[in-house]
Amino acid sequence: MKIHIKKRVFEIISKADEGDTASKIFDGFIMALISLSVLSIILESFQDIASKYSSLFSAFETFSVTAFSIEYALRIWTANYLYPDSKHPKLKYITSIMAIIDLISILPFFLPFISADMRFLRMFRLLRIARVLRVFKLGRYVDALHIIVQVISKSASQLILSLIHISEPTRHAQIS
Repeated sequence: MKIHIKKRVFEIISKADEGDTASKIFDGFIMALISLSVLSIILESFQDIASKYSSLFSAFETFSVTAFSIEYALRIWTANYLYPDSKHPKLKYITSIMAIIDLISILPFFLPFISADMRFLRMFRLLRIARVLRVFKLGRYVDALHIIVQVISKSASQLILSLIHISEPTRHAQIS
């Protein structure tokens, strides 16, 4: 029996069923890419490492964002299989929590291409931290991640205050 390509793509990008090798390979690739991406973000936060390996970090970021963007587009394209009873399955997917996390995790890469406005680019610095949200993409694959989500949601206000503090220019730098 011939399987429609769109349906097969949906099966592959969905959580692997028992015996679906292509889906298991995809899941493993995405989980490894997410993990490496988060590790890269952490390592890039150290000035010594960032300056020494900046071109490697940049190339890896381009590769990972490209892969995540393709995955995001494929999930939108196959949304009618995820929401078969929905009148607007693509819209329903795009407004789902996981899709919003996916979008926010790739958006910081594309923002500098949209505007050169300095105020906008300051906001971009804050949104670069949103790349860490890629770890939440693992929620599709790892049940234990729900515990982390609960902890973060309980600490959301403290995290937001920390992000705002990071994005503000330091007064010491302005005085010097």
